[in-house]
Amino acid sequence: MVSSSFALDIVWDGGDGTWFDPNWNEGDLMLDWTGREDGARGWAGPNGEVENIIIGSGATVTYDADSIGSDFHMLQGSTLNIVDGARWVQITDAGWAENRWTEMDLTLLNLDGGSFVRTGAVPGEGGGALIFGSWKGDDTWSSPDHPVDLDHQEIEVRITNGGRLENEGQLWIGGWDDLQPNGSVISFIIDDGHIDLTGGAISAGEAADADLIIADKFWAEEDDFNKPSLSINFTGPGSLTVDSAGIVYAQKDVDEVWQNLDPITYQELWDAGILQADGLSGPDGAAFASYFTVSGALGQDNYTLTRVVNTTPGDFDNDGALTAIDIDLLSAEVLAGTNNPTYDVNSDGSVTAEDRNAWVGSIRKTYFGDSNLDGQFDSADFVAVFTVGEYEDAVAGNSTWVEGDWNGDGDFDSGDFVLAFTEGGYEAGPRPAVSSVPEPSACVLFALGMLGFASRRRR
Repeated sequence: MVSSSFALDIVWDGGDGTWFDPNWNEGDLMLDWTGREDGARGWAGPNGEVENIIIGSGATVTYDADSIGSDFHMLQGSTLNIVDGARWVQITDAGWAENRWTEMDLTLLNLDGGSFVRTGAVPGEGGGALIFGSWKGDDTWSSPDHPVDLDHQEIEVRITNGGRLENEGQLWIGGWDDLQPNGSVISFIIDDGHIDLTGGAISAGEAADADLIIADKFWAEEDDFNKPSLSINFTGPGSLTVDSAGIVYAQKDVDEVWQNLDPITYQELWDAGILQADGLSGPDGAAFASYFTVSGALGQDNYTLTRVVNTTPGDFDNDGALTAIDIDLLSAEVLAGTNNPTYDVNSDGSVTAEDRNAWVGSIRKTYFGDSNLDGQFDSADFVAVFTVGEYEDAVAGNSTWVEGDWNGDGDFDSGDFVLAFTEGGYEAGPRPAVSSVPEPSACVLFALGMLGFASRRRR
């Protein structure tokens, strides 16, 4: 996330009230700090400050667009933090069309135990459109005046610790033809959070009726430069609910015509790579059913997606079993060095080879070298790996656990034998709670013999 020259915290004083009340930073108006009443200007502010707006302590802050004649919008650089049981509520009605647009081009919407709510009684529309990536998106990042070296939009919606996003209308991820170029990044991250889009579904003048619309203006471009990154990533428990209008993933074709305007299932959103779990999705080969359950059906009200909470330590693909796929996923994370906490098996704050040791020895209760994961390291494992024939095959990174890559570097070579025989589990039977280790000399001699056998077999 990009930061600006300095941060300006604008904090709600407490108690319920309206956005326009003198209840910010110990009795000031929002206008006093942002120069406007209808949102925040981010980097377009007079001094280039990042405006961190914070509402907490269980307060409910209401935004009434009719009272000032303006929609609500926040621009890049600004953040809205609704925390500790607080609620931000926008109420719309049929009296004035402009109050039915909310353009959220901010840098961060943080719902940490708080709720962002839009509701209304517009016939057929509910609360209108809540837009992430709107026509206001180029008001800041593309301006030469702001003090940040950023050439595209980055919008993050973080919903955690029971946080909720409720929108009685349409939620847009990507603003149709107004989606900005240069590879916009719009990401929803959900960990114990909920998105409820039930209620009104129509926003007048657009091409599709739905509760959730993902719109990719640059879908057909051959060059990836302008293509956006649009994602809804569940990194923990949570849910997403729509009504009968459902979900549309719209793409513009080479003739500049919007296509795929019919509702799709959650499974199809997963297959498209938009819906994710721990950063994985259909294009990664991950199985939808391992991460989510669905209640209701496409075209019905209360069509709900729920993240499956994994209760088996080390079961990274959520299939209910500890398999070679899990150790391969862990190995990939160790190599990537991203320290994804999902893979921190030993809970030491980092993802390293020590987590592989813990998975093999403590969780799976076996030995390095147990390619078939039957709980023993024996001759059957050698038969399996040498049958595949990848020992020192000079193809970088092509081996998995079942193919002899026991040390997790992506290849089957002498390093894997050294690791396996140093541990001393060969023909020791199932791993006991407390095990004796064979004499190192005997293990090394056997390893050398197997290496010689492997070399002759490869030739």
